[in-house]
Amino acid sequence: MWYKNTPGPDKTYEEALTKVTPTKVMVTYVYAYVKSTSVAEVVLAEDTRKLCKMWTPPHISLFKDKELKWQDMGRIVQRGKDATDWFATTMNTEISASTGLTRKPLFWTVTVQEGIHLHTKQQ
Repeated sequence: MWYKNTPGPDKTYEEALTKVTPTKVMVTYVYAYVKSTSVAEVVLAEDTRKLCKMWTPPHISLFKDKELKWQDMGRIVQRGKDATDWFATTMNTEISASTGLTRKPLFWTVTVQEGIHLHTKQQ
């Protein structure tokens, strides 16, 4: 829900997140990009959505190509949401020629627990 760039915990954020989890989210689409990258778009409950500090849509990063950063995954979801040229293929999959993305509709509801993951730079 938030990529933190500064070292150390954020107690205020962690306490607020603990109050709204576990919670249910809906996984709407899984987007895949040509270079073996996949990310799932999610819909959050309003109380959870208020905690989002990202400028990209809420998502779950599943796999990324080594050339991308984890922070780039939300941009893939945004490109998928903005695309208007989706056309159906076989096996319940759609393709957007303008973005090079494929997507598969899921519309699963899942329960998630809070998780705070701090990024540390490798020396």
